[in-house]
Amino acid sequence: MDLSHTAIGDQPGNVNDLKLKAADLASLRGGVSDQSVSGSSKPHGPRQMNPHRLNKVQICNHPNLDLEHDANKEAFYTMNALVCLGTSLFSSKDGVLSLNRTLLGQNKLNKCTYRGIVRFDDNSATYTQELVRSEEPFEIVIKHDFFRIQCNLKNGGSRRLLGFNEKTAVGIKQENHSSVNGFSNLRTLKTSKEDADIDLIGINLGDDVNTTEYDQYKDFFGNYPDFGLTDDSTESESADFDQFIAQVYPSKEVFERIDGIRKEMKEQGQSQPHDPMNVLVFCLDSLSHLSYQRKLPLTYKFIKNALGATILHGYNIVGDATTANLLPLLTGKAHDELPETRSDVADSNYVDTYPLLWYKYERKGYATLFAEDEPTIGSFNLRLNGFEHQPTDHYMRPFWQTIWASSLNKDSMKYCLGNKPKHQYTLEYVQDFFHVYHQIPKFAFVMHAELTHWDNNPGQFIDADLTAFLAGLQRNGHLNNTVVILMGDHGARYSKVRWTVQGKLEERLPMMSWVIPDWFAKKYPKLVQNFKQNSHKLTTPYDIHETLLDVLDLTRTTKPLKHSDRGLSLFHSIPLNRTCKSAGIDMHWCTCLTQQIVHTSNEHVQKSVAEVMNHINEKTAKFRDLCEELKLKSIKSAMLVVPNEKVLRYQFSQDDDHRVANFSSRAKLDIAYYQVTIVTEPGEGLYEATVQANFLSSAYTINAQVSRVNKYGKQAECVQEKHPSIRKFCYCKPKQAEEKA
Repeated sequence: MDLSHTAIGDQPGNVNDLKLKAADLASLRGGVSDQSVSGSSKPHGPRQMNPHRLNKVQICNHPNLDLEHDANKEAFYTMNALVCLGTSLFSSKDGVLSLNRTLLGQNKLNKCTYRGIVRFDDNSATYTQELVRSEEPFEIVIKHDFFRIQCNLKNGGSRRLLGFNEKTAVGIKQENHSSVNGFSNLRTLKTSKEDADIDLIGINLGDDVNTTEYDQYKDFFGNYPDFGLTDDSTESESADFDQFIAQVYPSKEVFERIDGIRKEMKEQGQSQPHDPMNVLVFCLDSLSHLSYQRKLPLTYKFIKNALGATILHGYNIVGDATTANLLPLLTGKAHDELPETRSDVADSNYVDTYPLLWYKYERKGYATLFAEDEPTIGSFNLRLNGFEHQPTDHYMRPFWQTIWASSLNKDSMKYCLGNKPKHQYTLEYVQDFFHVYHQIPKFAFVMHAELTHWDNNPGQFIDADLTAFLAGLQRNGHLNNTVVILMGDHGARYSKVRWTVQGKLEERLPMMSWVIPDWFAKKYPKLVQNFKQNSHKLTTPYDIHETLLDVLDLTRTTKPLKHSDRGLSLFHSIPLNRTCKSAGIDMHWCTCLTQQIVHTSNEHVQKSVAEVMNHINEKTAKFRDLCEELKLKSIKSAMLVVPNEKVLRYQFSQDDDHRVANFSSRAKLDIAYYQVTIVTEPGEGLYEATVQANFLSSAYTINAQVSRVNKYGKQAECVQEKHPSIRKFCYCKPKQAEEKA
């Protein structure tokens, strides 16, 4: 890893190159030997700093992180192949459930129980009433997105047909998630046909939808028996076969809504886009740009070579963890600029109040999908109230809620559900979405966390399947008119990767790639040219939001760009003098920095750490009956952080050739930032924070959030349900932990 090119003009590799006065240098750095963060003691002289050319020079350059100089390579390794054990007795295609009779051989089915899975609210899912079949035909039409089938064999049956032998199985059993926030509350409810809130039998196919595509499905389903229901929804634990199905059932309401939008636009004389582009956003949790290359090399190679993807190398996060980075992308606003939705705040709203992108696409005649695989750490549910109403036309949360609470999940290998990797359910669901609505514009947002959230290494399990998924969409022509965005929400926040300087930078530089259809590049070459030229500039989730608004309405691209705006569409040229401040990135997350190692005994470091400890304990002060007051155990590291944008305002050269920039008396350092990593006790909490030191007022203030960078597990169980926003700061007192247990 080479960090010598962190800033424009190669900002000095160590603080001495700033040519500060000796007394200032000693005060700031505490006498530590000269050393750049890359570990190199070789000085790096500044490039030419011609004041007349500053507008033509990019202010924010990022560190060159590549696999050939990977300081974290020891943290990554190749895992054993994922082996999922079991048997799928049924297959589903175009809404029809088919039985694999070859698999049964001479065996006969005694009975099969079929249940749909539907949303009750964002905290719970429910089964529909059962259909029980004890004789042929066992094939049925599925009128739900999600379904469970449990079957028993005649003559007592044999679980050996499941293909699962616990004595010889090689793999890792599922972890028990029942104690994690949300799982223990999943309800399996008995319902009746009279329940007004839940459509138990799916869509009643009618003749009043003026859409050819839907009519084709209507005619097809007419040849199969309807899905009848009984009044028993208890789980059959003794089933010889247990299987879940995820598909996209074509929604009558979607076709009617889109038909109505088109008619309304026609009546109002509004022109419809001739080629509205589909949008597919596929986010893998906690994957930096570098980790995407480490763990998904096949996918990375495919999108670059076969699909011509543009990688945004300067894509910078704007907040801590998933939600703080997805909200700016999906709404164009920071969390604190949106209506209050935190679950531990009285009278707070549901997330429905947010101006989410998929609502805007829906109003323009798009079918929408949101698929997120880990319900316990959902982007809108972990600390927020979730949705009051289903947010998109097709919503995968009820499926995963039911999966995690099922006996099949507990009996399956880790990352598997029976004989299928869990991520395959998501891939097949999205693939079906494109198939079912192939003549209708689509917006799909996918968030997959299980394989990469806690540890990036299992991410390798999705690599070949994700490549095949994309290749399939390409082969079937779906990518001819689809913008594909493969991304990470942020880099790794846990494990020893996060403890290194490179790891801190990787957290702030997640994967962000765009595949734009060829026809669009030919029709709008300037827009695509601008996009590609922006690939090495400072970009943020706010910019992605603005660009996706342009995808929805290309007339926006004809309007001049306001450089003062926080979010800038990437179809316009991003100005070279853009800074983290103008892009809406707090200093704590800005990668356009020079970072210098500081001795932990330094006076400013000690005062900064004291401010961090005060901040942490203030967060839990009113919950002192539940949470311990934390104490400082040690200071792991400290860095002096100097923002490029401030230093570069000094447009003066001290030699006639304009090769040596003057950073001496004119570079008055009245404010600096210290990034500190500390360990607290009890609990060995590892925290990172950036503190602003004002040398004029002697004030020390926390800049942005304080990050918890190691797992806290059950340490915060006593507050996880009622006060989730303070979990990372709380270490439950022993009696509270015992009562919770």
